Amino acid sequence: QAPVPVPAPVPSMRHVLKADAGTTKAIDTFLSAAAAEKRVEPSAKQLPTSKASKGSRNGSIAKVEANSPRAGPRLKVWVTAFARSGSSTMLSMVETAGMPVSPASDEVSLKEAEAQPSALAAMATRPSASSPRIFAIFEPCHERTRVDEPLKGKGCRALVDQLLRCNFDGVTHLHGWKHDHSATGGKNYSISRAAQACKSADMVAMKTVNVTSTLPVELRQGHSLPTHYTGTLKGLVGDSLTKQELLHVINVVRDPRAIVASWYATSAFNKSIARSPQTITSLCDDIMLSKDSLALHPRVKTVVFEKFVKNPEKVARETFAFLGLPYTAVQEKWIQDTFNADCNSQSKSRLYSDCHSDSEVSLSRWRELLSEQEKMAFIQHPKCCEVAHAYGYDATGCPYPR
Repeated sequence: QAPVPVPAPVPSMRHVLKADAGTTKAIDTFLSAAAAEKRVEPSAKQLPTSKASKGSRNGSIAKVEANSPRAGPRLKVWVTAFARSGSSTMLSMVETAGMPVSPASDEVSLKEAEAQPSALAAMATRPSASSPRIFAIFEPCHERTRVDEPLKGKGCRALVDQLLRCNFDGVTHLHGWKHDHSATGGKNYSISRAAQACKSADMVAMKTVNVTSTLPVELRQGHSLPTHYTGTLKGLVGDSLTKQELLHVINVVRDPRAIVASWYATSAFNKSIARSPQTITSLCDDIMLSKDSLALHPRVKTVVFEKFVKNPEKVARETFAFLGLPYTAVQEKWIQDTFNADCNSQSKSRLYSDCHSDSEVSLSRWRELLSEQEKMAFIQHPKCCEVAHAYGYDATGCPYPR
């Protein structure tokens, strides 16, 4: 098996984050290093600064639109998960990197940046201390997205790989363009507008969901499932990881019993998936198919949903460190507004809100919603027990040892 390519290290960006007299020198140093790796042209020194615009969630996200495309490498983040696993919340957390950082948290940013400088160096190549511009798309592979041939026949993997490169050719309608979880600038979609906004960003993020590739046709109830992708994690992101060296993948996993219980309780899924013990066991099969395929890849991070809910600060810090981003007061505020929060004071217009007044209640709801037959099917299925042991879920009744 060919070795996995790992991005070359880049210099510290302390002077870039501090817009002082050393900024120009620091930028020149980074651009020269990047040019040596054939990533950017050394002449691209001056980039447009961005102003903060009011976003649709808690705080402001730096505008993605600018007068000219940014130069230099661009951090790319692909959040993927089985549906109803917290991937939308993870995307929201990643997007907080584009929220303004207050002067009080500057020192925190600098300390984090020194420890994890790689992605910051890729993003902060403009002479200002403004927040990085974020461009993000919620579920571009949704069935409502419209693409021309031949892109249509290539599936979700090829579509997201193309969009991460800021290439929207052939995409006539992009689902999620104005979704609350997207960060696109808010104007109506067009190929040229999307390309400009994406190319002006410092970080591009996409979020996709899977349902289950092993789910038998008879359990699909004749309805179209709300996703274009069914397959393993390696099959989805493997090629893009090889070709795009600044791509980072965040794979969110959740207890299969909790996922299925959420499907049954969500209108978008309960009309598409039949209630059956086989639905749970098929999901276990899929999770184990993906578990080891990219487990050791340096740019793939698996986040366990249950740990995210129980200790969001720890998971947020680890995730931002993985991305090479500073953890600041902005992320702390987002956590306070998202987990065990006063959701009554926030917008109720979103069907899938990130805010939860009792975050951990979702962890045990499956015990009430699933039948005894479904629970028994889980502990009697070898792959389900493997999932429980691998990710620390309740394995009571499983005959398979750790």
